[in-house]
Order: sequence, then C-alpha cells, then structure tokens
Amino acid sequence: MNSELHSLNFSGMGKCSGGEFDRVNISGTGKIQGNIKCSKFDASGMAKVFGDVESEKFNTSGVSKIEGNLYSKEIDVSGVLKCTGEANSNEVRVSGMATVEQSLKSHRIEGEGCLTVKGDIECEQVDVYGMIDCRGFLNCENLELGLVGTSNINEVGASNIKIENGKSNSIGIFNVFTPAKYKNNKLVANIIEGDDIVLENCEAKVVRGKNIKIGENCKINTVEYSENIEVDKKSKIENINKV
Repeated sequence: MNSELHSLNFSGMGKCSGGEFDRVNISGTGKIQGNIKCSKFDASGMAKVFGDVESEKFNTSGVSKIEGNLYSKEIDVSGVLKCTGEANSNEVRVSGMATVEQSLKSHRIEGEGCLTVKGDIECEQVDVYGMIDCRGFLNCENLELGLVGTSNINEVGASNIKIENGKSNSIGIFNVFTPAKYKNNKLVANIIEGDDIVLENCEAKVVRGKNIKIGENCKINTVEYSENIEVDKKSKIENINKV
C-alpha cells in the first residue's frame, strides 16, 4: 500500500466513513460506513463495515460483520466473522466461526473451526478439522475433513475425498454455541462424487467414484463405483452398483 496513507485505529467506540487506508485496527467497537481498502484489517474487538472490504490481510479475533463482499489475499478467523456477500481469498484459515452468505472462493481453506457458506465453495485444497455447512456445491481438488460436530454439505465434487471421524466431539467455542443435536460427529450430504473416496460417519443419498472405501458408521442409499469398493460391516448401504 501507499506509505502516505493514514492508518485507522479504534481503541474505544467510534465510527467513520469508508476510504483507503494503510492499516485498520479495531480493538474497541468500530463502525465504518462505506467500502474500505487497506493493507491489513485487524479486529480484536467488535467491527462492522457497511460495504466491501479489500485488503492484503484480514484478521478477526473478535466479532466482525461485513455488510458486503470480502476480498483479501489472506483471511484468518480466530473469532467470529459474518460476511453478507461473497468472499474471495488465496488462503482462508478458520479456528473460530465464519459465515459467508454467498459464495467462497479460495486456493486453500484450512483450520479447526466452523465454516458456513450459503452458496458454493470453490477451492483447490480443503483441510478442515471441525464443521462445514455448505448449502451449495463444494468443488475442490482435495478434501480432507475431520468431523467434529455435524457437517452438512449439499453436494461434494473432488478428485480426492477423505472424510473421517474426529477424535473429539467438542472444540473450544463449539460447546458454548452449538446445540446438542449438532455435536454428533457426522456428515450429512446429498451427493458425494470423486475419484478416490474414503468415508466415515457419513449419511448420503448418492456416492459416486472410482475407488471407494466406506468405513464405520455410514448410511448411504446408493453407491456407484467403477474400479474398487470396500465396505465396513458397521455401515449400511442400500444399493451398490458397478458402472
């Protein structure tokens, strides 16, 4: 960013108009009316932006709400984030709770937290130990999901899919904010489709792939495979078809 730009700091309560800044630091309560562009957005308090945010780095360890779109090379959520628009980033790390009400695009998504996306997720690598709630289509090259709590994904499409039971049914703030019925470690999906698939604790209508390994505690209506299949005796599959 331009070194002549001023930084914006909130250590108490305040509000201002949008604009272009060097850094935005919010350790108190800050409201920004309008779009902002900055080198780094850092919120450890409560932040609300009525507009789009464009930054090199976006970090929230407090509570942040973006009434618009979020564009940042790096997004790091260790607190709570709600974005009412779309989010676009090279790398997303979630160790808290993040909600995107439209689509999410990123090269890599990782972390130990809870990610909710009401649109589609488009990514190269997803490596999450926690919960994913995707109402649309999760499209990626590689998906590794360690189930902690109940994940819901409408449709999954990936080359390599590995979904396994997590070691614990509670991570940090999940115990406080997550209803008891969502604390079972499982994935509920309509369609799971890929080349190489390994599943545990999954409930799905259709699973399609070349090489499929169904581990423990799965309930699947139909499995379609083209090369190899392996099914654990603790899982239930209604129909298995070789295509």
